[in-house]
Amino acid sequence: MITGSRLAMGILLGSVLCSADVFQVSLNTTPLIGHPAEPFSIFFSLQDGSGTGDANTTVTLSNFAFGGGGAPFEPASNGPGTSGDLTSSVTLTDSDPVSDDFSQEFTQGTQFNFRMNVATTGSDTDTFLFGIIDSSENLIPTLDPLGENVLLRALIGASGTSFSTFATDPNQDTASFQQPPIVMGPPVVTPEPSMRLLALAASLLLVLFSVLRARRLRTHVPKHQTTAQSRPTRHN
Repeated sequence: MITGSRLAMGILLGSVLCSADVFQVSLNTTPLIGHPAEPFSIFFSLQDGSGTGDANTTVTLSNFAFGGGGAPFEPASNGPGTSGDLTSSVTLTDSDPVSDDFSQEFTQGTQFNFRMNVATTGSDTDTFLFGIIDSSENLIPTLDPLGENVLLRALIGASGTSFSTFATDPNQDTASFQQPPIVMGPPVVTPEPSMRLLALAASLLLVLFSVLRARRLRTHVPKHQTTAQSRPTRHN
């Protein structure tokens, strides 16, 4: 039989080990500095897996850092289901049957970092894309096997989010006036505990503490205490 404390601990461990829905994404953009294919733009896209625009997935991007580069210097291009810009946060919702796209020019520095928060209520698999556009308004060529030239692809489903990342293609010139290739490594994705999981873990810790405390109180009976039934009867 599983005791209350073991059950609570099992639930707690299962919760902590489940997939996170908050991620840090970091890309070394040093190879972009001074490259003749500039100016560059950040590109994000969210594609609805059902093809109906069911709006059951939202990706919120924030905490943008440019590694010494400048802030965005052009207005953002927001498609259906997108809002915000790189100065604060960007939100994408899969409300368009095809895709919801965002792009904005930026001044490249040594790094481009951002925080990615994923929330979904659907059973279908939606797709998030991240890439960089050069001055020809084409994505920088990458080793993406699907040929979409993205640096990152995230598949978002009910069981969690999985990532594929790609370096740029060192053998393919950029589309911007046939400028030389950009040699850049893939983004690094680091999961972090979501606030929802932290709150659940804290609640389960309280449950576990309560169970252990109740067991301790039941099993610990001080020696000087005896029940009325155990006291000897005094006869006159």
